[in-house]
Amino acid sequence: MGTLSTQSEELANLVETAAPAVVRVEARRGGGGSGVAWDPSGLVVTAAHVVERQEGVVVVVGEEDRREATVLGFDHATDLAVLRIRPDGVSPARLGNLDGVKVGHLVVGLARPGKTVRARLGMVGTLGGAWRTPAGTRVERYLEADSGIARGFSGGPLINANGAVLGINTAGLLRGTMVTLPVATVSHVVAELAAHGKVRTAYLGVAMQPVPLRNPPDALKGHDLGMLITHVEPQSPAERAGILLGDVLVSLGSDEGDGVQSLEELKGVLSSDMVGKTVTATLMRAGAVKDVLVVLAARP
Repeated sequence: MGTLSTQSEELANLVETAAPAVVRVEARRGGGGSGVAWDPSGLVVTAAHVVERQEGVVVVVGEEDRREATVLGFDHATDLAVLRIRPDGVSPARLGNLDGVKVGHLVVGLARPGKTVRARLGMVGTLGGAWRTPAGTRVERYLEADSGIARGFSGGPLINANGAVLGINTAGLLRGTMVTLPVATVSHVVAELAAHGKVRTAYLGVAMQPVPLRNPPDALKGHDLGMLITHVEPQSPAERAGILLGDVLVSLGSDEGDGVQSLEELKGVLSSDMVGKTVTATLMRAGAVKDVLVVLAARP
């Protein structure tokens, strides 16, 4: 029993140490939600579905320190929202990463939908590679703990046995499942929302449909499908690059030569970190292969 008692005390101390960074977010009907003090500047991260309004949002630090919050932006594709509060006296979370995390490692989900912090012990049940949310946004890793879904835990952190935050929990992405968005993904979304009020996406400015590549040139061997350009927006990155109606887009900005065979694959290329970058578009035009340089812009 001595060992069990020691482990129990260590878990309690772990929660107690991490608890100050877990805040209550009052921004919806029917009770509060949870959030995380993300950095010393007063940024607070929560789940987007926790924030049902933009005015009159309050973040409660600790049990009773109520602070007015400004909503900086939402990203419903990752179910994240970023708020800003007065930063004095706030204890930001200690952020970790998924390096070395394995299925079976113990983790603790934290929440503060009421005055006091809540905790749920579990283990890493699923840990996979990169995946896309139902809206098509790329997430660094797929992480799911076996602690299950509990009311009020969306927007709160999942911490490891050292007390570092592995990510933000949300039940708003996959029906019936609580997943954890890794710190790397959350940090990217936070930076976009804090700077722009939204997560920008790069765009070409074309309408397309998939078509089979029949008798492609030798340079395109192995490519079975391409994307037929059916419309080019005026003054778009595609028009400025010289892409024409009737061109077939085969690949875009791929070092490995992987093709673009669907709109979903194209979305994967046109992520926010590609805004302003120059990429090579490989086209098939009148039976010949043509490479053009495209400067990707942020979608208006």
